[in-house]
Amino acid sequence: MSQSFPFLPFKSNFTKVHSFKIHYLDEGAGNPVLFVHGNPTYSYLWRNIIPSVVNRPNTRVIAIDLLGFGFSDKPNIPYTVDLHYSILKEFISILNLKNLTIIAHDWGGPLAVKYSIDHLDNMNKLLVMDTFLWNLTWDDFPKKVKLPFKLMRSAFGYFMIQVMNGFVKSFIPQNIYHKEKITAELMDNYKLPFPTVKSRKAIREFPKMIPVNGKPKSSYDFFEYLENHINKINIPFKMLIAKPGMGEVNMAKVQLLVDIMPNFSFEYIESSGHYMQEDRPDEVVEIILSFINQEHI
Repeated sequence: MSQSFPFLPFKSNFTKVHSFKIHYLDEGAGNPVLFVHGNPTYSYLWRNIIPSVVNRPNTRVIAIDLLGFGFSDKPNIPYTVDLHYSILKEFISILNLKNLTIIAHDWGGPLAVKYSIDHLDNMNKLLVMDTFLWNLTWDDFPKKVKLPFKLMRSAFGYFMIQVMNGFVKSFIPQNIYHKEKITAELMDNYKLPFPTVKSRKAIREFPKMIPVNGKPKSSYDFFEYLENHINKINIPFKMLIAKPGMGEVNMAKVQLLVDIMPNFSFEYIESSGHYMQEDRPDEVVEIILSFINQEHI
């Protein structure tokens, strides 16, 4: 099943995953490159990246809307990182994506890393952007976002995120460095899939899922698994870090990845907020194409 949305210059598709309708973009033919967004975005995040990647010979580009995001179903259910991972894993299976390259941002990062660990024989390359792959304490949070995230995890978070739509209306523009790029059209398109209080539940749940001081237990276990098994990833693996991004990054954790994985590298995207796809799309495209094109033994 497919349809078109005028602000997305790509064919929209839907498939059923665990009884939920999942929306995705699917362009080109050949070796698959899967884009996975984070919070509170959707496949629209990749609109300036996809054209250059799909123009590469023998390349198929897929961009998923996670459950609760974009034009995928938004059920009123408990959301967990394990549920999001299960949806992503089954989506890849249903579309029969083989020899896969995954490019993921924010919460898409840990989901993609978990898939890479568990399905290494189906992976070609992995690139993650401005993400976290480890358990946290409150000391790990950049100063400017520590209090907002504490509030979002509290009972007040329902009002902030679901009632006021603060994560879309405030967090996105606050984390785009080049303010001239924040247009009414841009914000309208990010707000469009989340018109009601109920439709914003998944946005609210992601801050509550961050594993801080061992809670919630399901997230702590998920990220502990990543930390214990990430060194199994022996394919080309790159991390892009926005600078200034959301603030200080735990570079000791990043350096540990460098130390334990000779195939891992990282690169800064200068003069960029967290949403580097909005701030520096041309640079992001250049890095992605270079990464995809590099030979790997």
